Amino acid sequence: MTSVVPAIPSGNVPVPVPAPAVEPLAPVFNPRSASNVATYYGLPGSDVTKSLLETCADPNVDILILGFLTDVTFGGTIYPRLQLVCAFSPLPQRQTLANTPEQSPGLTSLQPATIKLLAPGLSYYPTLESDITLCQAKHGKKIFLSIGGAGNSLPLTSDQAAIAFADRLWELFGPAGHVDPFFRPFGSAVIDGLDLSMSPLPSLPSISIPPH
Repeated sequence: MTSVVPAIPSGNVPVPVPAPAVEPLAPVFNPRSASNVATYYGLPGSDVTKSLLETCADPNVDILILGFLTDVTFGGTIYPRLQLVCAFSPLPQRQTLANTPEQSPGLTSLQPATIKLLAPGLSYYPTLESDITLCQAKHGKKIFLSIGGAGNSLPLTSDQAAIAFADRLWELFGPAGHVDPFFRPFGSAVIDGLDLSMSPLPSLPSISIPPH
């Protein structure tokens, strides 16, 4: 017996429709993993040849730690001192700067003259502002700020001193809106956590800091 395959009427031939392109998902950081790899970036005295964003693209790195914030207060002010080296990548300066900022060769750091008087230990890093945000959103990496460094310690001797320091860190590196934007080294970018790196470890009192 011969089977007959019905003919498809002309003009009604099904046309394959390509599947829509699917954007690759950003890697998801797993805080429970026992194999997370953390690396420091921007240590004073180091030879930094890659931008933070290039370093974030390394699939073998899970956490990037920026360092160091070396002083609780600096220059007779209430603000800390951040010493950081980052690969040079020229970016437009903030359009609202009223004064000509200082720029060190090889660094993407800017500091208006008025802010230098109030917070001489802080600068604005435009490259890191954008890189931190992209590292977190595109590559799923965590960005920490390291406090201390070799030979540095935290001279916090009371609850009040510790709370004041925690408040300052929140203003400078937490969600924007708590301090003049020009004081924030990473602009609108928000870090994910802090790393205490002190050698030798100081003898700190038992201090309870209320969470923000």
